[in-house]
Amino acid sequence: MIRWSQRSDRSTIIDNFVTDDDSKISWSSTLKKYLNRGITLQYNTNAVRVSLYRPFTRSVLYFDPHLNEACCQFPYILPTPDTEKENYVIAVAGVGDRKGFGCLISQFIISLDLAFEKTQCFPFYRYDADGSNRQENITDWALTEYRRHYQDDTITKWDIFYYIYGILHHPIYRQRYAANLKRELPRIPYAPDFHVFAQAGKRLAELHLNYEQQPPRATRLGTN
Repeated sequence: MIRWSQRSDRSTIIDNFVTDDDSKISWSSTLKKYLNRGITLQYNTNAVRVSLYRPFTRSVLYFDPHLNEACCQFPYILPTPDTEKENYVIAVAGVGDRKGFGCLISQFIISLDLAFEKTQCFPFYRYDADGSNRQENITDWALTEYRRHYQDDTITKWDIFYYIYGILHHPIYRQRYAANLKRELPRIPYAPDFHVFAQAGKRLAELHLNYEQQPPRATRLGTN
């Protein structure tokens, strides 16, 4: 590394220096630029995070903007491990997805191609990059509109969050708005009974978030 740093033709030396073994490190063009500029990285134990690579498939991730080029908004959605204890994210298929609409809740950093393409994430909270200045992502205006529409001042922002999750999983909603869900992000209608969907969405979220703690279901095998 000392001999490399003293050479003037660094771009050529970088290509000779790096390995193509992606199981060790994936040398992107951006990472090569960091090396060429002499940027050094220090190992940070707080950067070792849990991620959701595929539905119900957790993976260990070293989360660092120098090493992860597609961090998107997660530095402000789940900036620290502590925020995983309080923040939930609803992930949906992005515009132009070719695999069909999908939706899943998580408390961890989510892969861009979770189970559907171009995953878009909507958290309950957002933060500054250091984990401070927590703000609710559902606005006071939205809360007022839901309370006004349903004539119910007991509705909370968490109720709205779970209501949305329930709506996004309803088969009639997915069927009726199938064409729209292919070309735009979901729009949430006012259902006749708010609390039915909020309660169903909350229960469904509990199942999806705590799937490892759910009791196994017995299956009766058929007989010939």
